[in-house]
Amino acid sequence: MIIRSDGSNKKASVPEVADAGRALLAAYSFQRTGNHHQREDYELGVIVRASLTGDEGKPIARQLCRGLLAAAASRSVSAFEYDDLMTGLLRVHPDDVLNEQISGDKKAKGGSVGLIGEFARHHTSPMDAVPDATLVAWCDRDPAARYPFAAAIATLYNQKDDENPDGWRDIARTLLLKTPD
Repeated sequence: MIIRSDGSNKKASVPEVADAGRALLAAYSFQRTGNHHQREDYELGVIVRASLTGDEGKPIARQLCRGLLAAAASRSVSAFEYDDLMTGLLRVHPDDVLNEQISGDKKAKGGSVGLIGEFARHHTSPMDAVPDATLVAWCDRDPAARYPFAAAIATLYNQKDDENPDGWRDIARTLLLKTPD
């Protein structure tokens, strides 16, 4: 409530609010919570954006991403229930969250692609929170591994509805032109 109030009043929260948010997020565990997941997801996204900016938020962002990937893989939760959380994580620490998504073996990477795909089927993709330049800079650090992964998770075309694409996005062309293979 304090975060929302401060945002509405266009004032910065006191540092203790961010500290409390980081403590809450660090202790968060992914589990079914009944029919309250949409509200909880929204609130998690608000807390992430207000609490995890800066270097002190990076390890918590990575931990939350790992936790969501594991919970979705074990089917403890449905990934699409956490779109606001993932959007917030990608907004505040895109490199760290992308690093978590690409870490692990081929099966783990496939799980990350599936996770982003699940979000995109139910809502807009959290990848839309990552600026194209940020995604390309991340890919350039390991082109052979990252460009194909980025092509699998980025929103490549605008969509009018489920069946009719409305044109390719600029990122699609960039990923095709810059990929080494």
